[in-house]
Amino acid sequence: MDFLAEINAIRGRVQFSWAPPPIQQQNGFIIDYYLDCTAETAPMDTVVMAFPPAASRQYTAVGFAALTEYMCRVSARTSGGAGPAAVFNITTGEDGEYIM
Repeated sequence: MDFLAEINAIRGRVQFSWAPPPIQQQNGFIIDYYLDCTAETAPMDTVVMAFPPAASRQYTAVGFAALTEYMCRVSARTSGGAGPAAVFNITTGEDGEYIM
């Protein structure tokens, strides 16, 4: 399933925005969207957010540490479970600015 998501990041803030999966690829009605970001150096330090489908499909996460690699995932959850996630690897520079 294709799940479209994109990021816009600057100075320790990452804005995520996404579109719902195509209807023919959904496994039931969307209950919520799930976003999580985990620092590679501190896997227990994970930020998890869930958003109802009627809410805006964007979120700005703050507090990304400088010189840190993160793996962030966005997925849709339905009554049939979570679908495949769009995955982003984010690396921050010395000032927390997004590098890649």
